[in-house]
Amino acid sequence: MGTAVQFTTLFLSKEVAHFNYLVATAIAVETAVIHNFVWHEQFTWADRTKLARTKLYRTRFDRTKVNRTKFNQAGGRCLRRFLRFNLSNGGVSILGNLVLMKLLFSQAHLNYLVANALAIALCSVANFLLSETWVFARAFVDCLRYSGASSHNYNVELPYQRRTRRARSVFQRLAPPTPVSISNGINSG
Repeated sequence: MGTAVQFTTLFLSKEVAHFNYLVATAIAVETAVIHNFVWHEQFTWADRTKLARTKLYRTRFDRTKVNRTKFNQAGGRCLRRFLRFNLSNGGVSILGNLVLMKLLFSQAHLNYLVANALAIALCSVANFLLSETWVFARAFVDCLRYSGASSHNYNVELPYQRRTRRARSVFQRLAPPTPVSISNGINSG
């Protein structure tokens, strides 16, 4: 979806609005970054932000001072995630796309849409890793801290717990079985 948003914005910016291809690329990338953040909040990393959204929804209709404070805290966490997302994914995407567009479109003389597709493909892996490890990694832990709950109350695993469990199971599958000695009580001596 973000790729479609970026292609559409790039095409409209370059062909309809007649912007320079680098300016059109920057506009298209930022539009896609904003779209991707909303998508990731709702779907990709929803398990990590669901509790905050639930608390946020519940506090909208409760007018007590405490809940308005929690409402502001949850909104602030979402804003901080958006800023981290825009700083990391936006930075990688904009810089990566501009550099790659300059090389592929100006130097290699590829079509600007083909050059943009290659730039998106190369930047997407770095963007996913940044989102997984920095932007949304702490979202769930922040939600639990905000609610005063623990992960055990919700019967869920935190991301680091899931990775630890997976690593243990892989190690157990790779480890050689421990030999079992059966003693029949006879001394061989």
